[in-house]
Amino acid sequence: MQRKKEENLSLLNIAKNEVPESETTSNYGIVDSGTALQHFLDSIPISSIPPGITNSSSAVEIRAGDSVGDAIRALSENNALGGLIADEPDAIIADDSIAKFMNNNPSNRYIGFIDFARLFLWSLQECGKQCHQISEEKSSISEGSFFSMLDQNPDVARTKIVVLAKSFIWHPFLPVQLNDTLLHVLLLFSKHRPEFLPVVDQSAGGNNVTGFVTESGVIHLLLMSSGLEWFDQIADKPLHDFRFDLAERTMYVFGNQSIDEAIDILWKNRDIGVVAVVQSTKRLIGWVRRSDIHLLLDNHELFHMRKSLSVEQFIKMSPPEEEDNHLINAMGSSLTLRNNFLLKMDSPATARKTDTLKQVMEKLAKNKSSFCFLVDDESQQLLEGVVTLRDVMLQFAPPSVDSRITGGSFFETALEQTGCRIQNGTVVCDR
Repeated sequence: MQRKKEENLSLLNIAKNEVPESETTSNYGIVDSGTALQHFLDSIPISSIPPGITNSSSAVEIRAGDSVGDAIRALSENNALGGLIADEPDAIIADDSIAKFMNNNPSNRYIGFIDFARLFLWSLQECGKQCHQISEEKSSISEGSFFSMLDQNPDVARTKIVVLAKSFIWHPFLPVQLNDTLLHVLLLFSKHRPEFLPVVDQSAGGNNVTGFVTESGVIHLLLMSSGLEWFDQIADKPLHDFRFDLAERTMYVFGNQSIDEAIDILWKNRDIGVVAVVQSTKRLIGWVRRSDIHLLLDNHELFHMRKSLSVEQFIKMSPPEEEDNHLINAMGSSLTLRNNFLLKMDSPATARKTDTLKQVMEKLAKNKSSFCFLVDDESQQLLEGVVTLRDVMLQFAPPSVDSRITGGSFFETALEQTGCRIQNGTVVCDR
């Protein structure tokens, strides 16, 4: 391990020497520091610096024609945070627009990635809508387990996974290869907002997924550049120097509100993936993340009481100890549904606006968290905002966009159905 670390540091030093910080000479003469930074990032393959790649063994294959109920059950039984959506070119699809999606993907085995939390939250929302339409059954979804709720709402349970593409419930399949660089990965994460980037084996025709690049893995890679001038110029700045939309997108729920209300807010805030739990003074006392939602599936009594049990009671609950959880390494656990490596719900990651970006990155990496809340500088834990891994990555992503990165024909077709398109590497909406 020590030898590997030395090799990785050597790689960074070589790249640094090849790409000076302020300016460098190329075939086109002197280039600015931004271009020099792009050259640097483009010299680091994602395979060279662990822990950039997460093993794919914890991912499950979900067929496009599978039902929502079956997909949720498969993810839960395999303890998988998400699954790869496999194409079914011979499947009979009633919706012409969905059939167009499928027919536009002739070469790839996979067409997307879907996570457990989005499926679970979508199911709750849809079942709630159906019960509101039939007033005498309005309380039925509070009874029994999650799967008994699906049994009472077969239209929701039998919805095909592929149909959810039009609602962008699942993510596009944006594969990378081991020889792709950190620059390429940053562009994909910053422009297309995927949850994970699958790593494919080129020798197997590009269809064999061998692992995943995670946002947390990218942060680890970037932190290994600590001490280099280009990195420190960005990372040593305090958070208040960055233009984060801190307060505007920070969603919170009061501790005396119900779990059901927190779930509804979490669904509305699903692109961020976390809801703060505060007291009446907005003092932060906890958080509810998408990764905590599996507790409602595992605990039937909790699911039954979600409309009456308070969020403050919920965040004090501890998930049951998993067998052999010591065998899960820190990065390999990032695709695991039930994960004891995560911070508890009543111990959220926090930072202050006076903290540097590097300090926040180190805290996120240490806590294996995708976000941290900003609190006031008077140590009162008053909620002021939220910073995500994506916010951090955007500070290192080049301002220019590689127009060759489109997200694939399937994603392009899905965008067209909603009046959007890829233009110069950026998603543009006509409405």
